[in-house]
Parts: sequence; C-alpha cells; structure tokens
Amino acid sequence: MPLEQVRVQLLVSGSGIGTTDDGILPYHLYAACLPPYALGIPRQTVQLYCAPAFFELKDSVDSAIDEIKPGTKKVVAKGSTERENLFPGEVEQGQEFFDYFWHIFMRATSLPSGDHLPLCEIRIISGHCASVGGVPLVACGKTVLGFNAFGNTASVLTVLDCCLSPAAVQALKLKDTEYLPPKKDEDAFVDVPFPVACAKTRTSFCFRLSWDGHHNLTDQTDDNFAPEYPGMSKVIGFPVISSLMVAVKSRRDGDDQDLGTIFVDQFQRIERRYYSRGKPFSKHKAPYHNLHALQSAIDANKINPRDDGLGCLLYARREEWFTTWELGVSLPPSGVEGEEMARIIVALVRQCVMQWHAKNYMTASSTSFDRRAWIRLSKLMGFHRWMFTDFTLQETNGFIVVRFDDGDDSSFHDWAIECEKLPDIVDKIERFVYDNEGKNSWEYTGVDEVPYLTELRCEEPGAPTAPGL
Repeated sequence: MPLEQVRVQLLVSGSGIGTTDDGILPYHLYAACLPPYALGIPRQTVQLYCAPAFFELKDSVDSAIDEIKPGTKKVVAKGSTERENLFPGEVEQGQEFFDYFWHIFMRATSLPSGDHLPLCEIRIISGHCASVGGVPLVACGKTVLGFNAFGNTASVLTVLDCCLSPAAVQALKLKDTEYLPPKKDEDAFVDVPFPVACAKTRTSFCFRLSWDGHHNLTDQTDDNFAPEYPGMSKVIGFPVISSLMVAVKSRRDGDDQDLGTIFVDQFQRIERRYYSRGKPFSKHKAPYHNLHALQSAIDANKINPRDDGLGCLLYARREEWFTTWELGVSLPPSGVEGEEMARIIVALVRQCVMQWHAKNYMTASSTSFDRRAWIRLSKLMGFHRWMFTDFTLQETNGFIVVRFDDGDDSSFHDWAIECEKLPDIVDKIERFVYDNEGKNSWEYTGVDEVPYLTELRCEEPGAPTAPGL
C-alpha cells in the first residue's frame, strides 16, 4: 500500500455549541492534525470531522490563528512570561504545519449523512463520547453516530481517545448488530478482531504540557508542586494518541522495544497530581493496544514518520505531562433519550442542593464553594445546560422556593457551588450516565425524590431534621 493511499479519519467529538460549551475548542482541531503530520501522511488523504460551530473560522485565517495558538509558557524565573511553541512551526500562515492543518480544516465536515463512515486505514477519535445509559456515541454538533453504525473498522489502527472505551470497543466488535454492553469492562477486550489502542476504563482524562523539570518536584509544600496550572500549556486532551506518537518517536530515536511496550510505559507515567477527585485509571492497569499493523507499516516504510513532527515540544518533553479534569462523558445534544436524561439530572441536582441548604440554613461557608464540580456538571450536560437557567432558588420566610421564569437575578449556580454535597452528587451522576444499570436514578444517587416539589422548609441551626430530609 503506497503512502499516498493511507487514509486517515480524525473525529473530534463534541457539541461545539458556542465552541466552548463542552471544553472542545478550535485548538483541539489543530492538535488533532499533528499525529498524521508526524506520521508523514499526505494531507490530501486526511479527513477531519467536527462540529459545524467551528466552520465559521474557515472565513478568516487571522481569526483561526487567534483561536488555535497552543503556546506553552516556560517558567524560567518567577514572573516570567517567556513562551515556547508547542507544535512545530509558528502558528502563522505560510508555515508548513499550519498549511497542513489549514488544508485539512478547509475540507472538514460534520459526520456523513449515511449510516457508515467511509473506509480508512487509520481512525482517531478524540474529545467527548456522548452517552445515553452507557451506549457510546460520537457527536459532531447535533449530528450523532453510534459506534455500532461505523461500518468497517480501520485496517491499520483505531485510536479511542475518549471516555467509554470498553463500550466503544464492544460496539465496534458487534458492528450493525444490536448493542449489548459488556458485563465487565474487561469483557470488551476479549478476542478484539481489529487493531485498536485505548484506555481500558470508562472514564477519560486530558493533560497539559508543563515546564521542564516540573515532574522532579516531589515536595507537596513547594508552591510549584501543584499550582493552578501556571506555566502549563492549554489542555491537550489526547493522551492515547500522544503516548503512541512518543512510542513512534522513541523507536525512530533507536529504542528497539516494540511500539506497544513504549506506548504503555508512556501512558502510565503521566503525572496525576492535578486530577480532581480520584484517578482516571489505575496505575497498574495497562491500556489496551494492538499496534502490530502500524508497526509493520512503519517498519516496511509504508508509513514514514517526519522528524520535524516527532521533534515537537509535546513529544520531546514526555516527562512533563500532567492529568487534568476538563473532558469526560457528555449527553448527546439531540434526541429524546438525551433530553429526558438531562431533565432527570436537573431534577436530581436541584433536589440535592435544596435538601442540603434546607439542612444547613445560614451555616454555609464561602470556603465551601466548589466551582470545579459545577464545571464538570455543566460539561456533562453539554447542550442541555440551559435547563439550569430555566429556574432559580430563593429563600422566602424560612422556605427554599423554586421560581420558574420570574426574571429574578438570583442564580441556581450560586446555590449549587455552596452545596458541599455537589462533588459527590456529580460523581454519582457521572457513574449513572456511564452505565445506567440496576437502580433508577434517584436510588442510584441516594437523593430523596419529592414529586412536584416546589419548596423546602429551612431548618434553623441545631433544629431537628424534618422527615424526608
């Protein structure tokens, strides 16, 4: 197979509503084009699928450049503002990598209207996986495609850089047959008939590139041990394909280990100190991979990696990758099931917040604000996040009251971030969206359901807890 016939599909999954709603940015489209560039794939054979909200950037090169600048600050001294380029070449018109990206982006489309994706040799899926009860979906704007409707799998490699990887592998194995989620995540990786690289867990994560030497800081009292991302790049979000490209680079630099061994080593060495509330994967649980076809194609010079692409800062500074929490599962932006689940989640969160405030009336501390949990919840809701702005909560005469469309300036957001139970309820909602098995949503989350609730009586500090609360 000549190099010119290697077809690559890049699927960046996300709603793209307003281009920032679920954390998928124009910058991620730029980053998605680096792997085929580094592999030496001709730009003519690379097809990008993404949300239509990004297509307005096709009208102006200058606007696109402003949105995709991926530079990372290198901290060389306190207060330094020196920056380095993350990818090869300046992000300016005329530079080789930008030209490569721009050619691909100008041909980018949403998902095809047919039932199946076209044939390809390499398929890279990144961003969010949308889900309704554990069924994995790729969403480009409001266009959604289930993994079991993909048709033929990529002949050389499929990369899953998104959540719900076990369910996605299971769906790709079954193809057009009725989807049956695996009883255990490990079951999905038995007798996989196609080459694939992914995490073995349902959850996903992203990472940032940090400054040289950051990983050597082990003193947790050091101000630089885990600061709030100073000196780090924008969110990259593609740890599986990035780890794989480090493996390609290592072999090009003389490492005689196979791609799979180096890939697993790099994936597991990513620093985890930034990840909030738990770890995205077990340090001792290796990701799944079948890289024999890709390694054979490279060894036979059917794929010829580029030294300039592999030499970029992202792959060269392999020790300085730090997990962050920006990406995860997201509800599909369209469809009755997605909207119904969104309404259930809003009811659960509203009830949880009201019950907590009713029990802790006048005792909430400003130090309990948790905006990270709210951000996670908002990104999980995706397009449906507007439902949280459709009502407000008010304290009136010792009651917490729900107001709908009354024009009041008070925001549910302000009540939610003060609720100390918010991180826990968001964790449970995420797990419910991942698998949706067994119990109903109210039992699953442990929130008391009060049908048609409009108000809760606030309890004075030290007063007995009211029944049902």
